[in-house]
Amino acid sequence: MFPCFDQPDLKATMKLSVVNSSKWNQPISNQPVASTGLFNAVKHRKDSGLVSSSSKQLEAFAKIAGKNTILTTFQPTELLPTYVFAFGAGHLVMVGSVDGPVPISVYSLTSKKENLEIFSAYILDVTQKGMTFFQTIFGKAYPFKKYDQIFLRGLSVWAIENAAMVVYDDSLLKPSQTESDYYELADTLLHELSHHWFGNYVTIKWWDELWLKESFACFIASYAL
Repeated sequence: MFPCFDQPDLKATMKLSVVNSSKWNQPISNQPVASTGLFNAVKHRKDSGLVSSSSKQLEAFAKIAGKNTILTTFQPTELLPTYVFAFGAGHLVMVGSVDGPVPISVYSLTSKKENLEIFSAYILDVTQKGMTFFQTIFGKAYPFKKYDQIFLRGLSVWAIENAAMVVYDDSLLKPSQTESDYYELADTLLHELSHHWFGNYVTIKWWDELWLKESFACFIASYAL
């Protein structure tokens, strides 16, 4: 990765390239994919200006992974604080999506696909309606190019509002979902979505103001419901 100041009011644009085995599915990040193809370590070193130690590490990885090593480059991000920059790579699979001005998708691990399939239509419906509501009430269009939601196992929190790539703990998806469980899921979906206006687009100055964006997200999610 890269050294950075983990300070919310320091923002930068970031450009990410991911090198991975072709046995993995396509990586995901804050921005749409700009290009993808077979990885050529020598060409990538010249194009990216990598220092020798980094290029040697990539060349070593390519030898281990074999000839079918993939390079995926993402579009540069908008101005972001580093705490909402993220990427996901591995056995991730898209379970559902909707097109539109802002493409919305949901992902899970391949092994958990069937569980998410039960809830994907509900998740997409709540997200679409929430995005329309927030754009209207805030008077500001959704400020990113797409919106991905990834459900994983073992997070230390229920969700993390990475810009345009929100990650959820899949314990939110209960096999015998009650009405209260569906409400809790919708509330969490809207909470994280709302952060894309205040938190990711407009950002706190320092961590002692964390309560402000979190309390407002709690309020506006409940208000939207």
